Amino acid sequence: MLCNKRYICLVKSIIISTHNRERLLPRATESVRKQTYENWEILIVDDGKRIRKVF
Repeated sequence: MLCNKRYICLVKSIIISTHNRERLLPRATESVRKQTYENWEILIVDDGKRIRKVF
């Protein structure tokens, strides 16, 4: 974890926007997971109307 001298940890936020394209999300999230930087979070935003289980 990347923290400064005051123990404030820095987290990179990755925002993935999509519109009913859940089939592409595994590829996008896997790409993030393969990066060398380890302190991150993924926010997936889908403003579509269909609701499906992605994972």
